[in-house]
Amino acid sequence: MDQQIELQKNTKETKLAWILVSAILSGLIVGLAIFLWQSSVAKNIQTQLNSEVYVLEAQLAQMQNQNKSLKEQVTNLQKDEILKEDIARIDSVTKNNELSSYQNERHSYEIKYPNEYKVKKVENPVSISSEKSNGTEFNIEVSYLEGKTFEEWIKNDIGFEDLSLLNPEEITLGGKKGLKINEPGHGEGIFHYYVATEKTGNDIIVDISTWSENFINEDFNKIISTFKFIN
Repeated sequence: MDQQIELQKNTKETKLAWILVSAILSGLIVGLAIFLWQSSVAKNIQTQLNSEVYVLEAQLAQMQNQNKSLKEQVTNLQKDEILKEDIARIDSVTKNNELSSYQNERHSYEIKYPNEYKVKKVENPVSISSEKSNGTEFNIEVSYLEGKTFEEWIKNDIGFEDLSLLNPEEITLGGKKGLKINEPGHGEGIFHYYVATEKTGNDIIVDISTWSENFINEDFNKIISTFKFIN
């Protein structure tokens, strides 16, 4: 009887052991399965992340190239605008620097003037004027010394004996020495620019005059600087 009880006891212990071993093995198998599944999922996630990182890096490189291209386009546009401004400025300067030429063959002289100016008379004196540039206007009158000296003729012309009182200024026009004189008694006075082919004899004397010192501006100086005697 005791043996039977002992046998039953051993059988129960064996079953319990097998149940315990089976549970442990099942747990190990499930744990391993879960581990393998998690590893697989992690690997898939890592692969997906790597793929997304690659795509993002490619997009970033593309955006950097686009940004570089846009900067180049902006730079080129700025250069184009600067170039257009330079061309417009050059065209403006060129236009402003274009001069028309007036030649007086009878009295053998030539003078140039901007296109905005007009020659009003073609006899003697010649009047050149502009509605712009503060209404700049001046006359070119040619006379003959008629045996007088240069200074004698000027004294007779303005009716003033002592030219030194008028503070004459020495000038050069057309390669010839001359005088700039402010004739008093006419408002601000008449500003004369006298020059002659020779200082005595029967040669011609040229009087370029303007009524106001306001007319003696950059245009005026540029114009009279083109005066020259021609053969």
